[in-house]
Amino acid sequence: MEHDGHSSQSLAASLAALDWPRVHDELLRFASYVTRSRARSPEIVNDALARALDPNDEPWRPELEPRFARHVMRIIDNLHRAAKDTARARRDPRNIEAVRERTTSHPATPEQDALAAERDARAERLLAALRERLAGDPLALQIVDLASDGHHDRPADQALATGRSIEEIRNARKRVKRVVDALVAEDQIDTETLEKQAAS
Repeated sequence: MEHDGHSSQSLAASLAALDWPRVHDELLRFASYVTRSRARSPEIVNDALARALDPNDEPWRPELEPRFARHVMRIIDNLHRAAKDTARARRDPRNIEAVRERTTSHPATPEQDALAAERDARAERLLAALRERLAGDPLALQIVDLASDGHHDRPADQALATGRSIEEIRNARKRVKRVVDALVAEDQIDTETLEKQAAS
């Protein structure tokens, strides 16, 4: 749910006023109790915090839940329940057999190898061009690097990693998308031209 400017400022002020070390410790204790695992607690707490700080995910709304920690605890509880359901489904013999069938290795044909190599080369070419065009936009380049590592592809994760606001991250992502769309369109035109020349 999007907030207007005044609501966003009020929310930012409420977040800034929190005693973060105390809140974090409280969340870790709760996560340890719920999961029965101290080792897993930091991961589930960080995931829940990212969701609570992302206005497009499960944002904290003080008018509905005055305590930020309690809101995050609810998210932690939901994440834990979802993880338990997933684990239970994975242990189901019917699902195990279905996964085994789908993941059985089949040797790739030369044509499939060639197509895969072509896709990889195209992806590398587009990534290099993307970095070149974003050379004057440090934040956009950071977004590209964070998204490429496979662990920071959500706006909230990127905001935490860069220290920037969600709004700055969202605007940078839009700039990246515009360049990506342009590059893909140009690459498609080049590919079609080459195919026509080869066919003539």
